[in-house]
Amino acid sequence: ERDAWSSTVYVNRMGKSPNYLATLSTDGYATPGAADLPPLTLTNLQVGYKFSPHLQLSGTVVNVFNTMPPADHTYPGTSSQPFNIFNYSNLGTSFRLEVQYKGGK
Repeated sequence: ERDAWSSTVYVNRMGKSPNYLATLSTDGYATPGAADLPPLTLTNLQVGYKFSPHLQLSGTVVNVFNTMPPADHTYPGTSSQPFNIFNYSNLGTSFRLEVQYKGGK
């Protein structure tokens, strides 16, 4: 924070995760083609301005660099996405604008 301005940069790094073949059977990484997918890093940005003690405006950008999940080409084609939907999201960049008003004296 500085004067009426505030900002936050949030970086979330998700480490390596096993590909589909590595999770398919009890053999794990011994399964032919089993491997790790690369890490994924997402960056979010928030900027705010306080006009008065009662009125504040803020804007947020989620996934600033539009980073997509690592493709897992070991999926068998029975699902519509080549990544684990429980680990990753493919929503891309999103924006939010918020106005906050606090009543009172």
